[in-house]
Amino acid sequence: MDKIVAADFESMNYEELELFEEIVGTIPSTEEELESVPRSRLMIALGFISGRRSNPDLTLEEVKKLPVGSIVFGEDEDDPS
Repeated sequence: MDKIVAADFESMNYEELELFEEIVGTIPSTEEELESVPRSRLMIALGFISGRRSNPDLTLEEVKKLPVGSIVFGEDEDDPS
């Protein structure tokens, strides 16, 4: 797995939202709350949720071991389609 394109909140289902809350400890409802979430937890949660969409066997530990920069926002720039 080279990169994981992080899901946004609007694309999550309730199961994924619950999982996000378990990992991060909260569901931020304002920009201010989002800014207070530790970045590592945020990236791990988004990476895990997004990665499981294409690889249901992906574990949280595997995501935690990914190099920094492996979880990206927006479209994957390496994907020509």
